[in-house]
Amino acid sequence: MFYYGGRMVDEASRADNVYRWTVRTLYLFAIVVNLYVLVESVKDTPEGQKIIARLDKLRDDLKRPMQQRRKDRLEANKVILEAMQIVEEAN
Repeated sequence: MFYYGGRMVDEASRADNVYRWTVRTLYLFAIVVNLYVLVESVKDTPEGQKIIARLDKLRDDLKRPMQQRRKDRLEANKVILEAMQIVEEAN
């Protein structure tokens, strides 16, 4: 027995845990491979092009607010920097 993450673990439970995570990893790998094969087979068709165009538009729509927030933060930082310079000049 040994301690793992603050609790006592024996070899059997450790082996069960390793087996469980191995199976989960293999399932996830199989899902990713299936999605890749599906996307590769559909992306050259007209329907696939429409789906890709829609996903690109959705990605751009999601990125736009993030970029706007970044610009707003930069503008606020400039105002704060100017205010700090004015205070330093006054002292």
